[in-house]
Amino acid sequence: MPTHGFIDIHCHLLPDLDDGPHTIDSAAQMCALAYASGTAAVVATPHANHRFCFDRGKTEPRRRALEQRIAESLQLNAGSEVEMSLEGLPAALA
Repeated sequence: MPTHGFIDIHCHLLPDLDDGPHTIDSAAQMCALAYASGTAAVVATPHANHRFCFDRGKTEPRRRALEQRIAESLQLNAGSEVEMSLEGLPAALA
């Protein structure tokens, strides 16, 4: 049995937001694999850049749905991978 204590601070885990999993089933499978490998907590970090717009209105409901799905295995936290570029600067300032 793995010792749970590892915290993954960068994981594209939330479904259908970026280049991560496309379904909640795939996301739940990723969580199960992470937990089985000893991960205790994950910070879900969808992209925020000129290609993938970060929208908390989409992100938070998906995080809550996945959190309910995985029950008491992983602690699931919210975050974002913010890519600073000239193309994305206006959105970041807004």
